[in-house]
Amino acid sequence: MKPFVAALAAAGLLALAAAPARADTESAKLAKYQARVDRSVDSERCRRSGNFILSMAKGKDLIDDGRQRTYAIYYCAQAMHQLGGKYWEQFGERLYQYLLRTQGKSGSWAVKGEGEVYPTAMFALALSVPYCQLPIYQR
Repeated sequence: MKPFVAALAAAGLLALAAAPARADTESAKLAKYQARVDRSVDSERCRRSGNFILSMAKGKDLIDDGRQRTYAIYYCAQAMHQLGGKYWEQFGERLYQYLLRTQGKSGSWAVKGEGEVYPTAMFALALSVPYCQLPIYQR
């Protein structure tokens, strides 16, 4: 498992970020899940993972996670936004700078080995994180 994905999983943030939103999910189940998320985000383990991600997200590539960089950037954005405060402020600024620097003239992003469509979709989703458009990610 790659370092960023491992850090997210260890903190319980990967499950937070990757939990599927199903059409048959009832409001009560969603409320119960959100309560669990709210408690987990306040844990020391989450803060340590957030600090790890911030320490690793300083290079020109934001996150160097090999072939899974696009995936890692999106889920780190979700996790850091859920942590909030300094975690999102610092990571969000680095995210925006990275995406502005790497965006093509057409407005898309091309990542070697991934093409243009998948990275553009994932980075557009990463940019939408602060707007909490998906109910499962709303605080």
